[in-house]
Amino acid sequence: VQTYPVSSVLVAIAVGGWIHYSGHFKLVCLIVGIPLNILGLGLFIYFRNAGAGVGYMVMCQIFISVASGAVIICDEIAILSAASHKHVAVCIAVLGVFSSIGGAIGLTLSSAIWQNIFPDRLAQYLPADALEQLLNIYPSIDVQLSFPVGTPERDAIQRAYADGYLYLLITATAIWVIGIVGVLMWRNIDVKTVKQTKGHVW
Repeated sequence: VQTYPVSSVLVAIAVGGWIHYSGHFKLVCLIVGIPLNILGLGLFIYFRNAGAGVGYMVMCQIFISVASGAVIICDEIAILSAASHKHVAVCIAVLGVFSSIGGAIGLTLSSAIWQNIFPDRLAQYLPADALEQLLNIYPSIDVQLSFPVGTPERDAIQRAYADGYLYLLITATAIWVIGIVGVLMWRNIDVKTVKQTKGHVW
């Protein structure tokens, strides 16, 4: 559960150190950030089934966390390095606004995909005698977990989850391809040449 927040923060610190040393951020995002995100999501498509080992799913999550840590620090540096000191607050605000808009779009897309796929597949896979419980099973994780592992109902729930995640992961992987175009549009600024403002920055 904590793989993403811990790994992404540690990687962001390491990437920040590398950028401080090298002066370049664009290549880090193109070589580490986006490819690892696509790799992690692509592997998740393969390992999403109930039969896959938990270790493989953790591996995928680590790839995504490392990639996200790199992207998070690089996009902030990209916008701040292109602006003057007096526009720092505006740049952070604009980045926050577009992050919120992107998050809202992502949640809307994922909700629409999940609500269209999961109940439909659940209705297909549940045994006939359990179909009357469909409206109780669909919205409640507690009801879903109440069926013992290995029962037809639990197998049907797991298959429906796998199908739902398949479409979510395919969509996410495709959207990250658009991210490559976005990063290619960044200016390749050497942050070592950026003139620093003296004193406290706040």
